Amino acid sequence: MWRGTDLASDQSGSWQDAALDQLQVWRRNLAIHTGLVLLLALVALIPAVGEEHLQVAAYIALVGVPWSVGMQWWFERTGRLPLLLPFGDALLPCIVVMLAPQLLAPSLVVLTAACAVAAMGYGARIGLLTAMTGTIGMGLAALSNDISGWGVAIVIYGMTSGAIAFALGTMSESERDLRRRHVELTSGIDAIVWEQVEAKPNRLYVNQRATDLLGYPAAAFLEPGFWRSKVHPDDVDEVRRRYRDAVRRGQNLEVDYRLVAADGRIVHLQDRMRVEVDELGRPVHVRGVMVDVTGRREAEAQARRYLDLVDSIQLALVVLTPDPTDPESLVVVDANPEAAAVLSTRPGESSGRTLHDIVAAPG
Repeated sequence: MWRGTDLASDQSGSWQDAALDQLQVWRRNLAIHTGLVLLLALVALIPAVGEEHLQVAAYIALVGVPWSVGMQWWFERTGRLPLLLPFGDALLPCIVVMLAPQLLAPSLVVLTAACAVAAMGYGARIGLLTAMTGTIGMGLAALSNDISGWGVAIVIYGMTSGAIAFALGTMSESERDLRRRHVELTSGIDAIVWEQVEAKPNRLYVNQRATDLLGYPAAAFLEPGFWRSKVHPDDVDEVRRRYRDAVRRGQNLEVDYRLVAADGRIVHLQDRMRVEVDELGRPVHVRGVMVDVTGRREAEAQARRYLDLVDSIQLALVVLTPDPTDPESLVVVDANPEAAAVLSTRPGESSGRTLHDIVAAPG
């Protein structure tokens, strides 16, 4: 069974800008839809339409406007475009022509626009079905009113709307496929993939991994300055300076910093960003990948604490490993200061040397 187009689900694991832009496009299209209905009602007010032009205008306004507003309400409530929308749009102009044959030409224009909207929202198949529904409906309306020369006009409409529906529907389906593959790609990466557009420098667009790792809702990352406000206070000034310098110079950057998650955890991130510039060298896009290196940083901190403990022990401690080139030799991995004094070397100088070479060296 056919279902309405679900735009809200496009936000899962995707760049929020693409999902929100798509929602804005459909809000605008539905507003245009209401405007076209009102325009057709205004045209029906012209006395040349016929003696019943006021009744026709009233019908269009009383039926078409609530229909359009109802579709907008449904969309805002569910995030879906109901399947009734394109077929209702195809039938409404046909009924208008039955009531006022003089409105055949403007009704065909409105019907062509309805087919284009259907193709963009539902794909080529629904767009073509909408065009076919409109063609049949207009033919029946013209036959019932014995409109002169209706055949040529409706045939031209059918061919034009079919071509438009196929072209726009194919483009819309290709765009959705690209977005779906993009979502699958970015969602499968165990890293935060992000983008910043120079036109909106304070807004950060991220993939779903940002929410999974940090616990903040997807919409929060679109708030101006949100990401910067979550950078650790001890890191924020340095990070801002380095980002600003890299963007101004159009240079790539790798930087490590800490960020405060929604539950208060401190997350260590390694951020690698790429600055894209236009032909004049001005930054256009900044894209990057943030990798969670918290485990690595905690292991390094633990190792440093261990080394500090070893260095403070007043006994000679040496870490040795077999020499891969000589099974009978041992290589010094590390030695604390007490061991360095015993071996007559400076701290750190003996690392990587064989124990035999150190002992045999002249004192």
